[in-house]
Amino acid sequence: MKKISVSSTFSVRFASGEKMRVFTPGVHELSEEELGNWFVQGCIREGRAAVLPDDADETGLSEDKLRSMTVSSLKKMAAEMGIEVQGSPKKDALVAMILEADQAKESGQDPDGDKGKDPDAPAGNVDPDAEAKTEPEEN
Repeated sequence: MKKISVSSTFSVRFASGEKMRVFTPGVHELSEEELGNWFVQGCIREGRAAVLPDDADETGLSEDKLRSMTVSSLKKMAAEMGIEVQGSPKKDALVAMILEADQAKESGQDPDGDKGKDPDAPAGNVDPDAEAKTEPEEN
């Protein structure tokens, strides 16, 4: 089996009657025959996927690989990873954002640092079991 690192989602039906296989950003295993598919090869030529060496790590993301991608591909990858890209950031900034989000995902951290927090909750130490004080209604 060979591994590819996908930067932009694509789908392939390898044989008639088979289900469509969806390749989302990340690392996927393919047989030699699947890797030789004309559409997969086209995605590799376009930069939407890259063949990984046999000893590559599971994330498949490396700074060198990201720097070899176009800014357009990096923006698509960032969007598919849920990274909000505003304006026209330089390639270095996009690479840094993608690597940071990937590292946070691997370690189980929330890149925004607010995992599990309710954005509408009051700040400070609030006892969630305490009853809220209500003002008497006026008649």
